Amino acid sequence: ACRQGYAASHCQKEDTLYVEVTAEIRLIYFINNKIKSKITKQTYLLKQNDGNKVTLKDGANIIKCHNCGASIDITQEECSYCHTKTKYLQEWTLITK
Repeated sequence: ACRQGYAASHCQKEDTLYVEVTAEIRLIYFINNKIKSKITKQTYLLKQNDGNKVTLKDGANIIKCHNCGASIDITQEECSYCHTKTKYLQEWTLITK
């Protein structure tokens, strides 16, 4: 069953929770030596990750591949060196926007 909430709705399919969130985003542009901005409304579909998450501590965190030990880009789904799928650092994954 899906329910509507304030600027968000959620739905559970099998054991996975999906959340649709609408947010106002301020975009800033630098055009012809001038800073311009506009506000746009965008909707994002998020999926809750399973328990395979990395827990971050207070302060600086160095994120390394759990397979080869290389520093990884947390915005990518896999290590750029050994191509091992990275563990999730966040509770939610962006599905669509």
